[in-house]
Amino acid sequence: MRRLLALLMLCPSLAFAQGGLTEGFNQDGTPFDSETGLAVEEGIPEEDLDILGEVRTLDAPKVQLRGLDTLNGQVAEFTVNVGQIVRFERLQIAVLACKYPEGEIAKEAFAFLRIRDSRETTDRFSGWMFASSPALSALDHPRYDVWVLKCSTD
Repeated sequence: MRRLLALLMLCPSLAFAQGGLTEGFNQDGTPFDSETGLAVEEGIPEEDLDILGEVRTLDAPKVQLRGLDTLNGQVAEFTVNVGQIVRFERLQIAVLACKYPEGEIAKEAFAFLRIRDSRETTDRFSGWMFASSPALSALDHPRYDVWVLKCSTD
C-alpha cells in the first residue's frame, strides 16, 4: 500500500481531458492519454515501467479490528474470522476478506468490510480498509469509528 501511495505522490501530473485542457496535452504541454486521462511519459524503457514490481498478497483467516464510541470514549478490540459478522454497539461488521503482503503480516493489512448501523437499511461502509492508512478509506458515522489493526493467521 505504501508503494502505491508513493507512486501516486510521484505522479502529480495526472490529468484528465476535461476542464478546458486540449485533447492529448496538459496545460503545461506534456502529453496524456485521452482515453485514460493519465500522463504519458515518452522515452521510458519497457523494463522501467514496472515501478511497483510484483506484490503478492496472502489471505488471512482472521482480522483484528478496533472500534471507538466517540460519545463515551469506549474502545474495543476484537478479532473476527473472515466470513463472520461481529456486533460493536449498534454496528454490525461483516468481514469478507483480510489480505497482507507476503512476508509482511505485521506491517500491513487490507480488510474488506461491510458495516451497517442496526437502525439503518443500507451499509454505512462497504470496501477495503487499510491498517497503515485508516483515513484513506474510513467509516463515515457520526458516533462510531472502526479501523483495521492487522490480519491474523492464529
